[in-house]
Amino acid sequence: MSLSVNSISKAFGGVVALNNVSFSVEQGSIFGLIGPNGAGKTTLFNIIAGVFRPTAGSILMNGAHLEHEPNYLRIDRSIARTFQNIKLFHNLTVLQNIVIGMHTKLRRPLIESFFHTKRWRAEEAMARERAMEMLTAFGLADRKDLPARSLPYGEQRILEMTRALVTESKVLLLDEPAAGLNNVESGRLVDFIRMIRDKMGRTILLVEHDMNVVMKVCEKLVVLDHGEKIAEGEPKDIQKNRNVIEAYLGRKFANETEC
Repeated sequence: MSLSVNSISKAFGGVVALNNVSFSVEQGSIFGLIGPNGAGKTTLFNIIAGVFRPTAGSILMNGAHLEHEPNYLRIDRSIARTFQNIKLFHNLTVLQNIVIGMHTKLRRPLIESFFHTKRWRAEEAMARERAMEMLTAFGLADRKDLPARSLPYGEQRILEMTRALVTESKVLLLDEPAAGLNNVESGRLVDFIRMIRDKMGRTILLVEHDMNVVMKVCEKLVVLDHGEKIAEGEPKDIQKNRNVIEAYLGRKFANETEC
């Protein structure tokens, strides 16, 4: 699933948050969107996710226009997302959180849920089985009966991403997945993101401030500053880009990452 952002602009009243931003995310890639606070990253991310509509420009998924579709149709278009602030059902179990994620793919009539029909029971059993497969694959099976709130912060991040993955969406949007993680948890996150791409064939677009995570996991980057794209390329080139160093990375970080 290829994703194209074409000449996107967004204005909130007289404030221009994005100005003519374009890039393409190739199928099966891990793509990063970075920049200083106020650069327009979150606005662009929310346009792709369907929270905002652009003032101008288009969003295409395999050639199909998404820019004017409501956000609840993004999963049907094979796009799922996570949030900067973890959005779990904290009082439900780990397993129940994953099963809820699968309900986007269940097509039974609502009335069958009230009467627990044979088809409803069969679909629920299928959903629980698939959820357990995912929890086993990502090392959370032994926590299935624990409330989500009891998991360490890093595992809550993994749980949220796992819930997005069970929707079977081909493009996964990760909103600052390393926020709040320590170094050990960040290392596990890098491995997890690579596994999602390599073993599950997902395309990943992430917004992230943790440059250690970004430089380790992303294959290509776009850098925004004041709503405009100032650079695009591989991480090794981005960290040497003078405009990016001055706007965001700083010379100290650039020198350290070259070592």
